[in-house]
Order: sequence, then structure tokens, then C-alpha cells
Amino acid sequence: MSTDITVPSESAAKLLPELLALPREDQEYLIQQLSGALDVETEEDKELLGELDRRLDNYRTGKSPGVPAEDVFRKLREKRS
Repeated sequence: MSTDITVPSESAAKLLPELLALPREDQEYLIQQLSGALDVETEEDKELLGELDRRLDNYRTGKSPGVPAEDVFRKLREKRS
């Protein structure tokens, strides 16, 4: 999914003020619907989700104990120095 925003069509430009005038709940509903319509899983996404599922399973079963957040952040700070 591209994050580049192009100039909208005339119809989208006309709709925007109406959409912004809607109640928050309606805006949230529309955002969810549009976001879902734009979400397209790629093969890379599926591989990443598979890897994340595997790691979570390893953590839950004790195969991988995890690393304390303090250690992770310390190592990141050391790399930046």
C-alpha cells in the first residue's frame, strides 16, 4: 500500500467537507470500512505474520523466554552511540 497522497478527484474533494461534518462515530465507521477495503495482504505480509505467530508461540510455550525491554533499549542506545 502506497503512502503517497495524490491530488484527489473532484468528487473526493466535494465529499470531504460532508464527511468531516459527520458525527465522530460515523467517521470512525467509514475509516474502518475504507481501511479494510485498502488492506491487501501480500506474500511478504503473510510471511511476516507467520514469523510473528511462531515467535509468540515460542514465547508462550517457554521455548523462547524473551528479552527484558530494558536490555533491548540499552542495546539500541549503545548502537546509536
